[in-house]
Amino acid sequence: MHTLVYFDRFVMKKDERIEFGKRIFYENCGSHFSIAMNYGDKKYKRLRIPKDLEKDWQGDIKREYFKRIHATKGAEQHKNVLIYTDLLTAEQAVEFLEELLNQPLDSFTRLLYCENIKNHLRFVKSPLAADHARFVIAKNKEQLLADEITIDPQYKNEMQPYNYDWTKLPQRIQKL
Repeated sequence: MHTLVYFDRFVMKKDERIEFGKRIFYENCGSHFSIAMNYGDKKYKRLRIPKDLEKDWQGDIKREYFKRIHATKGAEQHKNVLIYTDLLTAEQAVEFLEELLNQPLDSFTRLLYCENIKNHLRFVKSPLAADHARFVIAKNKEQLLADEITIDPQYKNEMQPYNYDWTKLPQRIQKL
């Protein structure tokens, strides 16, 4: 027997609603916030997607973005990092960002990753992990202040329409 579900006045069988739910889930990178914004929270919930299936899909998305992160750099890498870290706990996100800071990076990407760590710190429960993250930020701040500022060209191309003032980077670094 097929379970029928109504979605926007359409009747869907179980396999149809699962496939439709999967498309919505992947389009929104597994973010329930994005799904609610784009489709309405109640509409997606009506599809009754099993949590274990969503967990599998989220694992697929994580693996895909992890690959993308290591295949890109600069602005493109940062976009992928933002999506990936949204799928992690605060502790996992901080640890991942700390690992990325060990790679050769342009100054702006390094600054953005440090700022991302600071944003996640509010949700880190372990005092030891939080202290370590603050140490990593301080170490990178020193490096950023000591080295010449470099900016991946992708950022300049993407920020050009917004007339971003690149001369303010030293002030952002000081705020770390």
